[in-house]
Amino acid sequence: MTYAINNILYSTDLGPRSLEVFHHAVGLAARFQAKLTVVTVIEAAGDYANVALDSYVPADIVAQIRQDGVARIRENIDARIAAYQENHPEVDVRGLISEVKILEGAAADALLNEAKASGADMIVLGSHGHTALGEMLIGSVAHKVTMRAQVPVVLVPINY
Repeated sequence: MTYAINNILYSTDLGPRSLEVFHHAVGLAARFQAKLTVVTVIEAAGDYANVALDSYVPADIVAQIRQDGVARIRENIDARIAAYQENHPEVDVRGLISEVKILEGAAADALLNEAKASGADMIVLGSHGHTALGEMLIGSVAHKVTMRAQVPVVLVPINY
């Protein structure tokens, strides 16, 4: 039996320490000669926010705002990848990245669904390191993904 990691799903919250997580994801992809799927998840607006928007803002403007937001997020991710490539010319970062996706929904569910759909062999994401009580009260995307993933999960500590 051969062991292979061909597809790695890297999840980013676009926080100030996400570069450290990206560095690990790129290193693993390069080491395994794997493709890297870059994913960020936009949490869906709550019911109250949607009702307020629908009541005061025309649907076409709401759609345009969402479209503009996704475009800005994509530009942010592209800029981060370009900066990383500039600072690490020894690695063909763009050659490792197979796709960049911006998903909507509950973060853990969206990441797990994408891992399955993309055939990921590994998931790499940051962990804020909540306390056990904090995880019980507010949950943790990293904890939920780790507990429910069908593939290995690499957690990179990003304590702020």
